[in-house]
Amino acid sequence: MDADAKVKLWIDFLESDWEAETGFLRLVHRGTFDRDRGNQLLEELRKMELPDDGPQDRMLERRFVSAVWLIPLYLEWNKRSAAPGQQAEHYKQLSAQICTEVMRIMK
Repeated sequence: MDADAKVKLWIDFLESDWEAETGFLRLVHRGTFDRDRGNQLLEELRKMELPDDGPQDRMLERRFVSAVWLIPLYLEWNKRSAAPGQQAEHYKQLSAQICTEVMRIMK
């Protein structure tokens, strides 16, 4: 599979996670922390390796950037409503792992 096709699949996955009723990011928006869905997002992010053949190849599709760059801020903004009480520590750990992957992807 070529790089463009991979990026398209990643965009589809990420947009679905933001928009689908059962997507982790959508659930966080609703105040629900689903650790399994969050781990699924984390695993997908870990699979994402962008080509690095030189500065000119670092041009990313706008839809990909818009689906990825806001995730860390979004998780931070929603931490109190999505993971109250005992879930807070799990949410914090998962959020940190997701943010690390986002930073790796966007470097």
